[in-house]
Amino acid sequence: MDWSRPDPVSSAVVDAVVSETGTDAVSLPPLEEFIDGDALNRLFTRDTEGQLTFEYAGLAVVVSTTDGVTVS
Repeated sequence: MDWSRPDPVSSAVVDAVVSETGTDAVSLPPLEEFIDGDALNRLFTRDTEGQLTFEYAGLAVVVSTTDGVTVS
């Protein structure tokens, strides 16, 4: 994932869940009900390394500086 892209990581999470489920973003529960989106955006920048796993909309979401956002 390009961590310098203008879209925040939280948007990439929603996009990945939309892609995995085939639903639209407005049908998903607010991301903030599952994780602090601002904190998520601050955690993952081009200057950081790491991985975070959390549940969102019944799916496991992994955000990684090496693999980007994966949903299962």
